[in-house]
Amino acid sequence: MSKQLNKNKQTLDIVVTDYFPNYDWIKELVASIQQLDCKYKVIRISDTNDGPSATLFNSLPGTRYIYAPAGDRGTSKQIGLDNATGDYIMFLDNDDYLLTQHLEKYLKLDVDVIRLQNSAHKISEMISHFIFKRELIEKYNLKFICGQNFFEDFLMSSRLIEHINNGDIKQTITAEPVYYYRHNPNGIVNSTQNDYKYNCLCIIDEIIREEPDYETYKNKLKSIKAIYKPQELTLAKSSKIKAIGKAAFNKLTKGGMINGNN
Repeated sequence: MSKQLNKNKQTLDIVVTDYFPNYDWIKELVASIQQLDCKYKVIRISDTNDGPSATLFNSLPGTRYIYAPAGDRGTSKQIGLDNATGDYIMFLDNDDYLLTQHLEKYLKLDVDVIRLQNSAHKISEMISHFIFKRELIEKYNLKFICGQNFFEDFLMSSRLIEHINNGDIKQTITAEPVYYYRHNPNGIVNSTQNDYKYNCLCIIDEIIREEPDYETYKNKLKSIKAIYKPQELTLAKSSKIKAIGKAAFNKLTKGGMINGNN
């Protein structure tokens, strides 16, 4: 049974994208959420509110279901972000689960961001490794890239890390593993429907959108047929996001990659 805490506690909204259901996995996720020692509610984003998966999530107190079609991780998560009302927000997919019940002690610290160690005792730039204050959304224009199934959280996590590195955002890192990710061969990321070229170009487009010469970039991007390696985008330092976009554009248009040879 979940532990109900008084109204003075910091509240946590857990946005769960629930597609490609696996009953045993979801059962384990729900059980891990039930054990949390903080005041929470679940926002479940899915394309159906019927079936065993919905029943499991609806057993959690205060679970809210919001419809979003499958196949667009960016839009699904953005819907969850737009509907969150808690003091803090975290994101999980239904093939994840939590390894510890002890989150209240971190929420009590009143930091802006809590970085979550995973089962390998590491943190990453995936948004599932963050718990962050809702007030940061407007302050730092945090958003997912709608229409994206791959690296849809790139802009959000990069902006968070950039402001952490600049000292604008106060963070703490959990002392113990909190998050476990399962490799799901049937998930959207591993789907053969993924078009890496399209996803990478969308990321580049978002990165340079606020540049004065954006329209010039935009018109030329339409004709690019090459892929810019997504690893180079995710591993780059977040403080150079716009420089990455320009470098990517230059590499694609002037670096001999226009014909899709790479």
